[in-house]
Amino acid sequence: MKRIYIILILALLFLISLAFDSSIPNNFEVKNILNSTFQWGAFVTVVITLMFILYKKYKTIPLIWISLLLSSLIAWLLKVIVKRPRPFTGITEIILKEGYSFPSGHATVAFAALPFLEESFPRFKWIWLIFIVIIVLLRVYSGIHYLSDVVFGAFLGYSISSLIIWLNKKYNVMKD
Repeated sequence: MKRIYIILILALLFLISLAFDSSIPNNFEVKNILNSTFQWGAFVTVVITLMFILYKKYKTIPLIWISLLLSSLIAWLLKVIVKRPRPFTGITEIILKEGYSFPSGHATVAFAALPFLEESFPRFKWIWLIFIVIIVLLRVYSGIHYLSDVVFGAFLGYSISSLIIWLNKKYNVMKD
């Protein structure tokens, strides 16, 4: 499927998810280990970098780092600008008192890695996709994010990385 269709589908899902934000139960009472976007971004960066090193795709690594850094920065800026409160309930309110909800940094960073996996490792994209969908839906279920937070984060991360890959192909900056 072409990336533009995926981006359009994610944008449409974001609009639809706004209608479901208040109806999803968020009473999952387990402390989230990978809480901050920074820790999650570092984890994703290390895993993806090791994968690209293992398969000797060294020239793609700087592009991934740029994409993950830019995605994280834009997600953080949007959090500061929008200042949407988190939908806390129960123990999650006690555990996580700081930070804003929109957009989900976890979803942004995780989906920013997906286009690079699609390009370089088509077989691994499904494993990564299943993993990140579980992670971001747990963030909704645990009361840390609204559904629209994670869907927009997915849209944002995927779009930024797709743009970086497109720019790289157009201007032939780095090739494996």
